[in-house]
Amino acid sequence: MQNATQALNAAIAHFATQPGVTQGQVDQLRSALYADPGLLTSFNNAAASGTVKSFALETSPAQQIPAGRYDMMGGVVSLPASSFASAGPTPAADLHSVLHVQAMVVEFAAKSYVDGPGPQTQVSSDMVVNLQDTLNGSPVLSTEIKRAAMTPDPADPKHRVLEAFDIVPSGSGLGGSYSPEKHTMNLPAASLQAQVPGSRVMGYNPYELSFVIGHEVQHGFNSLDAARGRSDFIHDAQAIAATRSPVHDYTLAIEKYVQSGRNDEARAEISGWNALQSRVHQENPSATLYDMYNLAPGRVDDFAHRVNGQPLSPRPNVQLNADLTMSPTSSNVAAMGHNYFDRPNSAHMPPGDTRASMNLGGVSDYPNYYARWAVATASWAEQNAPTIHGQKPQIVIDMAHAGLYEDMMERSGMNLGPSKQPVPYLDSSHVPATAHQFDHTFDGANKNKFVPSSPSAPSVAADSALHRELRNALPSETSQDRLAQIALAAKEGGIEAGRIRTMDVVGTNLMLTGVTPGTNASIDLASPPPPVDVSNNQFNALSEQQRSQVQQMHVTQQQAGPTMSMHQ
Repeated sequence: MQNATQALNAAIAHFATQPGVTQGQVDQLRSALYADPGLLTSFNNAAASGTVKSFALETSPAQQIPAGRYDMMGGVVSLPASSFASAGPTPAADLHSVLHVQAMVVEFAAKSYVDGPGPQTQVSSDMVVNLQDTLNGSPVLSTEIKRAAMTPDPADPKHRVLEAFDIVPSGSGLGGSYSPEKHTMNLPAASLQAQVPGSRVMGYNPYELSFVIGHEVQHGFNSLDAARGRSDFIHDAQAIAATRSPVHDYTLAIEKYVQSGRNDEARAEISGWNALQSRVHQENPSATLYDMYNLAPGRVDDFAHRVNGQPLSPRPNVQLNADLTMSPTSSNVAAMGHNYFDRPNSAHMPPGDTRASMNLGGVSDYPNYYARWAVATASWAEQNAPTIHGQKPQIVIDMAHAGLYEDMMERSGMNLGPSKQPVPYLDSSHVPATAHQFDHTFDGANKNKFVPSSPSAPSVAADSALHRELRNALPSETSQDRLAQIALAAKEGGIEAGRIRTMDVVGTNLMLTGVTPGTNASIDLASPPPPVDVSNNQFNALSEQQRSQVQQMHVTQQQAGPTMSMHQ
């Protein structure tokens, strides 16, 4: 570490020899670096490796670099003169923030990445230049990036909101992402590179990237609310799973969680808009809405439109300020929740909906992207649910009311935990509710595939909990026909799995009594049993009748008191 310290001190000494640099600025730089152990370690390592050889002072008005600039080829970190205090050794707050941003850029420049099936690739100097051009080209964005680099994460105060830039594969269907666990902003490699001729993947576009980074950094500021949304759903799911009821309806809990995601994404969209507006107006102070649309049509389309050949104007639910900035008012947040978050996937586009389709990862929209995690979390909670008369409660979701699609969630990769067992549920969008199941598609043979229910699949009755209990209790030579007959007789007599009290043979009859008074069954063992399919079909019909009764009870419970829709 001594060598690293010497190398950093040499870089500071080189800064002191440059024209126009005062001793006060040198002292401020040294003080800012040594005041933060993490920052000092970062620059010590960079100096020791030779990736940072010197600091420089940027004084040219034509070269505005409010977030600083790193020359990867020369190993020089340039700092804006405006970030230094006018006199004295005490550094201004802005110098601290610029140095933190530059530490992230220097670390980013030293990274390598794998872009799809290609080999390990080193971050290029062009990618570093384009990233910094984007950060410096929008005053609003540079301010937000510096703020994120200095603000402790409310959800994890030991870390700052933004601590690193990283690469995600191009063509993944994501314009960018923010990782709250790693406090990292992830950008597709292609978004920082010149577009490859003939490729459909968009290359570097400063206006598009300004919007994306502005959007993603807001997710960092929203991280505490996002964490609360997740923890609230976990609490709700555990409470529902612990309820001693034959029906566990997760519809409202899922909608509540999706609404928290809708607010998060909507606020991020507004921040992306303001970053884009700042970039455009920095270049052209008289820029109009039409100018912004020409530079980033795919982004502006969520905020503005043209009706019947009329001039471009804000969408009816969008309120823009006179300078075209957008305030994060509750009405604007709701507007962007509709205009952006609620855009449907192309596979489920409602008739007459003129919004551009949303294809996250090529297969999903935002409600299903968020609900996929919620459904998986609910399935984990249900593993500890109490049994009711020996049976697990029935999971119920009103898929239509929540705007959910099983195929979309499974194609995005449904993670049902280490067991990877399917999760049966009733879709109460229909009357009577229809039986479905979620399948594990996060990995394995069905990775990112929709697994539809097969009409030729074995009947649930052939391996119900009651069948399994009877199979264990009866002699091993008992035929499948006889087993199915006994299970049906028990079901008809009101005896469910886990509720068998006695099982005795009296003469030629098998007598069963249940734990619940009045539940019993008698089977004549002297007569041949009906074929297994006959008994199973009757068992299925009786099970469906009971499910319908449970569903009707569920509807009655809902009608007994007021409910609140999350779609406001």
